[in-house]
Amino acid sequence: MSISHVLFDMDGLILDTEPLYTSATVQVARKYGSNMEFTWDLKVRQMGLPRLDLANLIVKEMKLPISPESYIEETVKIQEETFPNAKLLPGADTLIAHLSIAGVPIALATSSPRDSYLLKTRYHQ
Repeated sequence: MSISHVLFDMDGLILDTEPLYTSATVQVARKYGSNMEFTWDLKVRQMGLPRLDLANLIVKEMKLPISPESYIEETVKIQEETFPNAKLLPGADTLIAHLSIAGVPIALATSSPRDSYLLKTRYHQ
């Protein structure tokens, strides 16, 4: 059996972005006085959600005194600084290079908005 195509998810498989998302959430929460822990359970519940749904969940669960729209603005500002520094996860570059040399078509899938995708992949084209 040969491999005909490969489809990769971007966040957490190719790029190590999960710590960047966590850091942005914690920074905003602390800025607004929340001492709620950003638990793994909450992190998993918000993964893959559209921005506004994610913001609604975080604002509610972390008891933030801001609107979901303000949460989005705050985290996007942080992410604009951190996302371009997203590192490849170990082995990702080797695997992608191997597949490319072997002529296997590859594609990247993500639920990230286009602006986030462009920031994260800026140095990985």
